[in-house]
Amino acid sequence: MGPNAEDDVRNNDLLSGDEPDKWSHDLRAKDGIDRISEEENALFDLTPNELKNTEVVGSDGKTIGKIKNVVGSKTSDDVYAVVSQGGLMGIGAHEFLIPLDELTQVNNDQVRADFNEAIAKDRPEYESDNFSEMDPAQPVFEYSYLTR
Repeated sequence: MGPNAEDDVRNNDLLSGDEPDKWSHDLRAKDGIDRISEEENALFDLTPNELKNTEVVGSDGKTIGKIKNVVGSKTSDDVYAVVSQGGLMGIGAHEFLIPLDELTQVNNDQVRADFNEAIAKDRPEYESDNFSEMDPAQPVFEYSYLTR
């Protein structure tokens, strides 16, 4: 391959009908939210147990909620953080999804979303029927590779 080996691989994959893993998240980014590929996002190396109770802060630095669980789509290889917002000890909380590739790790106890709390409130409620529970001790990246 020539100096543009990555472009050659990408073009060959697209022509063959296979969506290349490295660019799949970029191809889905249609809503203006920045997404990070699994290879670049340290969150995919963690397990759902390690992500639980992690604080989610918005682009304005204010707390949006906490990660309650990590689930996988039943129809694709997408992985989501189930974020709980508000309520008292989990009662009356608004639970919604954020694709894991829309979150960036700030430190061990905090991740950042590229939107603020007002946008988070408009996200639809999490409905467990459409998602699969992940093995709590299995790194997240293994789920998306197993579903391909």
